[in-house]
Amino acid sequence: MTKQVLLAHLRGEISIGIFPMSLSDTCSFLAIDFDKNNWREEVSILRDTAEQHGFEGHIEISRSGNGAHLWFFFEEEIACQQARNVGKRLLELAMQESKDIRFSSFDRMFPNQDILPKGGFGNLIALPLQGEAFKKGRTVFVDKHFQPFSEQWTYLQQVQKIGQKKILDFLGQEFSDTVDDTVLDCSLSNVIRVEKRAISSKTNYLLRKLASFPNPEFYLKQATRQPTYQTPERIYLFEETNEALHLPRGILAKLQEIFETVTIRDNRNSLSPIQISFKGRLRFEQELALADLLASENGLLCAETGFGKTVLGAALIAQRKCRTIILVHNRQLLEQWLERLGEFLEIEEEEAVRYTPSGRVKVIGHIGQYGASKKWRSKLVDVVMIQSLFQLDVISDFLSDYDMMIVDECHHVTALQFEKVVAQFASQYLYGLTATPERKNGHQPIVFQRIGPILHTAQSGQYDFKKRLLLHLTSFGKLDLEQSNSTNFASLNDWLAKDLHRNTLIVQDIFKLYQEKRNILVLVNRREHIELLEKLLIEKEMPNIFCLSGASKRRDTKELLKRISELDENSPFVLISTGKFIGEGFDMPKSDTLILAAPLSWKNNLIQYAGRLHRPYQGKTEVRIVDYLDIHVPYLERMYQKRQIAYRKMAYQVGEKEQTQVLFSGRDYEEKFREDLRNTRSTVYLQLHSFTSSRIQELLGLLRGKQVVIHVSKNHKLSEWLMGLNSDNVKVKLVPERIGTTAVILDSNLVWYGNLSPFTYQSDDQASLLRLESQSIATELLEKFENSNIK
Repeated sequence: MTKQVLLAHLRGEISIGIFPMSLSDTCSFLAIDFDKNNWREEVSILRDTAEQHGFEGHIEISRSGNGAHLWFFFEEEIACQQARNVGKRLLELAMQESKDIRFSSFDRMFPNQDILPKGGFGNLIALPLQGEAFKKGRTVFVDKHFQPFSEQWTYLQQVQKIGQKKILDFLGQEFSDTVDDTVLDCSLSNVIRVEKRAISSKTNYLLRKLASFPNPEFYLKQATRQPTYQTPERIYLFEETNEALHLPRGILAKLQEIFETVTIRDNRNSLSPIQISFKGRLRFEQELALADLLASENGLLCAETGFGKTVLGAALIAQRKCRTIILVHNRQLLEQWLERLGEFLEIEEEEAVRYTPSGRVKVIGHIGQYGASKKWRSKLVDVVMIQSLFQLDVISDFLSDYDMMIVDECHHVTALQFEKVVAQFASQYLYGLTATPERKNGHQPIVFQRIGPILHTAQSGQYDFKKRLLLHLTSFGKLDLEQSNSTNFASLNDWLAKDLHRNTLIVQDIFKLYQEKRNILVLVNRREHIELLEKLLIEKEMPNIFCLSGASKRRDTKELLKRISELDENSPFVLISTGKFIGEGFDMPKSDTLILAAPLSWKNNLIQYAGRLHRPYQGKTEVRIVDYLDIHVPYLERMYQKRQIAYRKMAYQVGEKEQTQVLFSGRDYEEKFREDLRNTRSTVYLQLHSFTSSRIQELLGLLRGKQVVIHVSKNHKLSEWLMGLNSDNVKVKLVPERIGTTAVILDSNLVWYGNLSPFTYQSDDQASLLRLESQSIATELLEKFENSNIK
């Protein structure tokens, strides 16, 4: 910025703007933009609210003349996070005073994020007093009546800037977040409609807040210094007109908790009941789940694969005796539902028919199908591919033929098109079925707000399987710097698929398990990997090797699965497939072993794949997962640590306490770890990712007189202090890379490994430490130590 540039702006020759954020993530002002039709009311309310709390806000008419900026100037630069928190708090308070201010204002702040994005400068705001606009009464500061101050410079000279103490005092105050209405009057259809004239501004604000949630993607981008442009800070599921709020129907139970009285005008569709009965028999835990579903008109059942959700769905339909639509998202699920409903439902109604183009009558039956090339509805019980509804002109007309909707794998409702369908269901009963509603992007509140709360969770302990986890270390990336340093998951998968040493290890494990008569699913990420593993297994002259992928033809797939199901109990099999194919809807209850031949990190995907093993089958008493730990590639090593969360959640055990592999948590490792340190006889190798000085000194006391080699990142804040421990017995070595995993090697045979650090007094409930007695694994880790680029 030069004097000449500034003068050109003031004369109207150019227009300049300013980036609020400094390189140190601080700012000297906060501005909020208002550009809706009622911008005058909105900016006035916020300015008045700010004044009530001791903040002086300054209104500037925007360059278009159809909006305004409200500016707050600070005495000194403050953290952008603090500035934005002031803006958010003021907006929240203003919304409780007026129904005019919308949540969208939260995304119109300058700065628009707390942390400066990498390679960027944040958002830009045009500076006031641009010459050409000034002549038209724009980009000028105005009074409460929106009249420009006659002396703009004099006005700016008299601005009272806001001090840090006032900001901290304001942010430290607690403000009430409760409704001031005791009665809520609403109407219920596909949404909950609340008339705005019947509620206070504060209730209006809290209802809108209840029907929205913070967007995890915004905060993830911000934390990783990515631009947050076009990523909203909150996600809103309500719609609003001047007269009413339309809230998602799934929050009705919450409203009934908050308000003393909720009066409901029921405008939902209602059809005549149907004659239908259930021919099966539920297990005790299924009976419990059914009772919980029947106690509410909408909500979720959470149960692992193998619980029998489709059978339970059939029982629910029979109990409700109403016309039902079941939404699925793939052909496998559609076929599974059609098969189970045909097996477990007895429907005493006239069968539906359809007419061919030539006019011939064809019987559809009692259970219809809509999707996967057939659009034959019975309007009694229909299984519908949700994607087939996306192109309908009026989805609500289609859905009005049913009194109940069951959404299978309902966590997919977080996808916009799926949500659009479910949001238009305006009848009485709405249920969702899922193994877990949690989503990787954090959007699971959409499921709860659209469908309802969790009504029943089936505990994994209800399955009578022993669950074993077998871990094997690989040498992948050991001799290849490009592979070792890569964070490109697609490239790593390509390399993994072709890695002969790793594939040979996997095939050896498969062969050994096959010899034990185990039925094995092998999970890969690449079709090419399927072909390579198949070739290596055939070379071992193993029968019953099957391969499936998304590219397999439907007829071939059905024939192959039939062949597997017809194998006798003494004929084990190996099925190699991609995760996408054996995910939702895949049914092979004979499977008892899962080989994770390719890496994955999202715990819910692992839970879903493991669920293929958890289906009941005669004689099945133990299920196993074999996982491969690529310790030479930090990116893949971190993915394994994320998988550990899923193993703990599913209660998988790495052997028993008396065996050579044990998985410990932060609650139970201490005694055994100390015992191993005391009993070690030779050199101890420590790889530290988190530690405190007092804890290090305490544990080194157990190793007095022993040789100790410590590896730590040179960027750790205590690395210099640790270097001061160098002595005849203790050797500290600094490595340039970040260390994310604990590794302790004792006597060249005993290994402690994991993302839980025994060198700090704090512990993460989801972290774990694996204790292994294995000379080969110890040797592998020691070689990694020796090959580190140390200082």
